[in-house]
Amino acid sequence: MHSKSTVYIFLLLVFFQLHSYAQDSTKTKRLKRFGVGISIGSPDLLSIQGNAILPGMNNKLAIGMRTGMFQISRMNFQEWAVNISYYLKQSGNGCFITTEFERSIVTSSNDLDIAEDVTYNVDFHYYYRYYSFYAGYRSVMKRFFVTPEIGVSYLAQENYIMANTSIISASVPITENFKTNKVLPLIRLSFGIMF
Repeated sequence: MHSKSTVYIFLLLVFFQLHSYAQDSTKTKRLKRFGVGISIGSPDLLSIQGNAILPGMNNKLAIGMRTGMFQISRMNFQEWAVNISYYLKQSGNGCFITTEFERSIVTSSNDLDIAEDVTYNVDFHYYYRYYSFYAGYRSVMKRFFVTPEIGVSYLAQENYIMANTSIISASVPITENFKTNKVLPLIRLSFGIMF
């Protein structure tokens, strides 16, 4: 539910900025404001990203979002993130700093050995919330961009729900909460096209 409201807010911001963009000067209109691409790295592994450079603040402020859904073996990964970036010198190019909020869900299906010759299939749903701060350098070559990024991610909350197993009486999930407050390294490489 949170992810849907995040998407709606993002689209609303883009709409208002496009309205302002229509009133910009001819010089500003030549700026490639939108980018779509792919991000790989840690802690988010793999995601699709999109961003828009806003007309305000000398065209140095950008908003973006990332999402990813993929499967590795018996694990499913889902993530949603929104971010705000500020370019230090050039509009949409060069050095920038970013703050980001991310929610992710990892579902793992495991065989749990209870006793000899007794195995139950258990689904674990892990929920994570990250706050990240990082810096990067976007190199734009015509329409294509490459962006290395480095920073830190603060893992503010994690919990898991164990479900879909006959171990649980009356099919009631078991929920465990862990407020771990970990700081993780953020290393990411993004590439895509500007238009």
